[in-house]
Formats: sequence, structure tokens, C-alpha cells
Amino acid sequence: MTKLPSTARALILSFAAVAVSFTTGIAVAQVFSVRVRSAAREITENSSPSVAWVSNMRGTLRELEVRLDGLVAACRAGRCAPAPARVPALRHTLQGAWEDYRRLPTFPGEADRWPSVDALLSRLEEATSATLQAAALGDAAQADARLREDLQPLADQLDAELAALVAFDHDQGLQVAQRIDALAQESITTSVLLDVLSVGLTVLAAALAIRVVRRYERSLTERARELDEFAGRVAHDVKSPLATTATALHVARMEAMTDRGRSVLERAERGIERVRRLVDGLLEFARADAAPSREGWADLREVLDDVLNELAPAAEANGVALRIEAVPPERVACAPGILTSIVGNLVQNAITHMGAGPVRQVGVRVSRTEGGRAVRVEVEDTGPGVPESLAARVFEPFVRGAGVTRPGSGLGLATAKRLVTAHGGRIGLRSRPGSGALFWFELPRAQGSADGAGRPD
Repeated sequence: MTKLPSTARALILSFAAVAVSFTTGIAVAQVFSVRVRSAAREITENSSPSVAWVSNMRGTLRELEVRLDGLVAACRAGRCAPAPARVPALRHTLQGAWEDYRRLPTFPGEADRWPSVDALLSRLEEATSATLQAAALGDAAQADARLREDLQPLADQLDAELAALVAFDHDQGLQVAQRIDALAQESITTSVLLDVLSVGLTVLAAALAIRVVRRYERSLTERARELDEFAGRVAHDVKSPLATTATALHVARMEAMTDRGRSVLERAERGIERVRRLVDGLLEFARADAAPSREGWADLREVLDDVLNELAPAAEANGVALRIEAVPPERVACAPGILTSIVGNLVQNAITHMGAGPVRQVGVRVSRTEGGRAVRVEVEDTGPGVPESLAARVFEPFVRGAGVTRPGSGLGLATAKRLVTAHGGRIGLRSRPGSGALFWFELPRAQGSADGAGRPD
């Protein structure tokens, strides 16, 4: 099993830590939310309703006391009568409020106060009945005695107990509110700490990711440099014996005695020439990353004429007509050899991939770009075009279309792109499969190209 590099392991662990920190933050927030809601229910379902019911009992108790005092006062004035309907209703309301209160949730220690209230309510009920009975019988003295000696002291004691219950529930509600406030403060503090931790871990993960990416980029750059150096060395090592072999073959062909011998040697020369072009392409590809000379310039018309003359035999052999439109007097900011390689690769590519269509033609045209700071060269063919699946990768090294059997290295278009971009230009493709392809490139104009000054902009 392949072992991960330490930086990669640290990166994975840091991202895992960020995820754990984020998840923990959410979980902690949920825990605090549940605790706050639970505390809030203690206020809304216990403290507040308890205070409301007990306060209602106190009001009812005092109203009952006032009603009975008025009934006894009337009896003392000689108007004794049975209790009015309001008095039984108040007695029922007082008892019902107490029962409703006791059905509510309770705080610890709250139920310990209930027995004394139960006893006082029972004794108050007895004193109320005795007072009403005396008033109904017209015994004003007995009614007044029961009111003053029994009912009113019991009402005061009950009111004091109820007031104590109200104060108890009120204090418990304040404690719950303080607990909610403490939970809120703790939640904020914890959230801030977790946020700071998450930000720190995220920064660490980002730093590690940048470090990994930079290390990977350095590795790719180093490998590309080593490949370019290797390609350059191989090209140099191969070119020298190729030149010697080509010269020997040429001399042998000139001195051959028979037509068959000359034909064989001519084929050998063509093979050597193909190998030489392959090596030249490899060498140009290896050198394309080098900084171009700022003093180089090339006459566009001369280079195009040379390239088309050189490729005319190959075009004729493939049944392809080369056509070039009128070329304006332009100079571009690159060496003639560079421009020759770019144009040659594009035209050779068009000839090679012409296909078997009835119209076989390659056209070259030149124009200035908008603003006049660059020259645009277009190479258009009537071949089958470039498949959509290949269009995005056609300028990559060693990329060739499926089913292509013609000889080639797959470096021509890649070399052209590297040379163009190294000189501050652009290159591209427009193609419709079945309707041909148009390759184009733009290079900066050499300053004063019309008057032959020859220096780049």
C-alpha cells in the first residue's frame, strides 16, 4: 500500500479537523438551544402561570372578605338576609383557582407549602359558612363575631401564604431567566471559540493546500525542464549523424550507375529527410520556452514564399492546390526561422490531413488585427475538419486524431503554439467537422514594418 506524503496527511487531517470543528459548533449550538428552550418552558409553563393563578386567588379572597363584611354590616343595621349569589361564586372560584394552580408543573420545594394553604382554605370555608348561617338567622352579633374573630384572621393568614407562593414562583422565574442569560453568554463564548478554531484550522488547511499545489507545480516544472533538456540533447545527438548519412546518400545517389540504385537511394534520402524533420520538430519544441530575441524580425512575404515553395512538391504529390492571397509588406517581431517553423507546421498539417474530399485546397491569407499592432495569418483547408472531441486538445504535444495513419510526430501544432505564445502572440482554430479547418495565429508587428525599420513594437 502506497504511503501518503507527510504534507498530504497533514492536509487531510486539517480538513478533517475543520469538518469536526464545524460539526461540533453546530452540535453545541443545538445543545444550547435545547437547554434555553427547556428553561424558557419553565417560565412560560410554570413560573408565570403559577404567579397568575395565585394572584387571582388573592384577589378573589379579598373580594369575598369585602362581600361578607358588607353582609354582616347590613345585618347589624337590622337588614339581615341570606348571602347574595356573588358570595357562593367567589367561594367556588377560590377553590377552583387553587386546584388549577396545583395541576401546573412545580419547582423544587414548592409543593411543601401546599398543606398549610389547604388547611387555611378548609378553615376559611368553615368560618365563611358559620358567618353566613348567623346572618341568615338574623343573629347579627354571632355573624359579626365569626367575621371578626375567625374569618378575617384566616383570610389574612391565607393571603400571607399565597403572597409567599407568589414570591417563591417569582424568584424561581428570575433564577430561570438568569440561567437563560448565562446559557446565552456561554453559547456566544463557545461559538466564538469554535469559530476562531475553525478559522485557524481553515487557514492552516489553506496554507497546506497552497504548499502542496506549489510543490506539485515545482515538480511539474522540473519534469518539463528535464524533458526539454533531454529532448534537446537527443535532437543534437541525432542531427549530426543524420546530416552525415544524408550527405553520403546524396553522393551515392549521384554516382549510382543504374536507375534502380538511384531510386533506392532517393527513397533512403527521403526517409532521412523525414527523420530530420522529426528531429527538428523535437528540437524546436524543446527550445520553445526560451525567451525570444527582442531584436529579431522576419519579412512575412519572403517567409511565406519560401514555405509554400518548399511544400509545393508535397502538396502536388497529395493532389492539393496551394493558394496564397496577396501578402502586404509586413514584418513581424520574430526571427525568420521561427516564422518559417510556425507557418510550415500549419501548412504541412493542412496538406497531411486533407482527407479524400473532391475539393483539395489550402489557402493562406494575411491581415492586420484591429488596432494594427499585430499581423494575423490564416491557413484554411477544405479537408474533413477537426472533430469536436479533439478541438480542445489539438495544440497539445503528441495529440493525434483517431484513425490517423499518416506519419507524424504529433509535435507540429504544439511547437507552433509554443513558438507563437513565446513571442507574445496568439494561436487558435475554427473548425466545422466535414467543412474544413481554419488555423490562425497572430504575432506582434515589427515597428516600422512598412518602411523596413525592423524593430519590434
